[in-house]
Amino acid sequence: MHKSLSQAIQHLAAHPKRDRIHKLLYWVCKGQWENATAKLDRTPIDVLLQKLVQKAPTLEILERRIHKAASVLNKSETYTRIASVIVHSCTDYYASITTHVDPDNDSEDLFELLTGLALEDETTPIAAITVPDRFEIRRLLMQQMPPLKIKILLFSVLRHPFSFETMDWIELKAKTLDEWVEELLQSFPSIQSLEPQLLEQAATLTTLDQSTQVADVIVQTLRLKTR
Repeated sequence: MHKSLSQAIQHLAAHPKRDRIHKLLYWVCKGQWENATAKLDRTPIDVLLQKLVQKAPTLEILERRIHKAASVLNKSETYTRIASVIVHSCTDYYASITTHVDPDNDSEDLFELLTGLALEDETTPIAAITVPDRFEIRRLLMQQMPPLKIKILLFSVLRHPFSFETMDWIELKAKTLDEWVEELLQSFPSIQSLEPQLLEQAATLTTLDQSTQVADVIVQTLRLKTR
């Protein structure tokens, strides 16, 4: 391993925000948001960072890729700062290697091709799901989870973390599950942009039993209808 890259890995592994660094790297490289420590530990920071720099031939490309990934997260400001930490840690590595990118082909399409990491799958517009499929989504969701739990998580993603106070209950009950699902489909361009926000909100709703399972059920049901 290149000495400068090894130093970058050591710096990130010892950083006070190591957990968030690990989650963001996992998200960039895998295209999945992960909160489970055991699963994250199976793909450590060194493996993820090596994969990231292998797919990003210049520091500029690395920076664009990782900031783009951070921008779709629910806590985008927090993870944008984490992205800057990762980019800064790799500065010496990129300064020490020779790379070549054809400036005549420096388009967003080429950028996506060069990095080739996450964010390239599951881009089917979920707003394009047909009306019959939307009824089917509702039916499948209700078969797997209580409708109230689904509505609380959707409320948290579309409004703010559900407070279980009177005003939130009033707004929650003012719309049917169909209407909450409809708003969700109109608010996110793809599963790729929706999944991390669902999982992050689920992680913060400690008062909602099975919140992570609810998020997984929503994502898997939408995947089924966009294939």
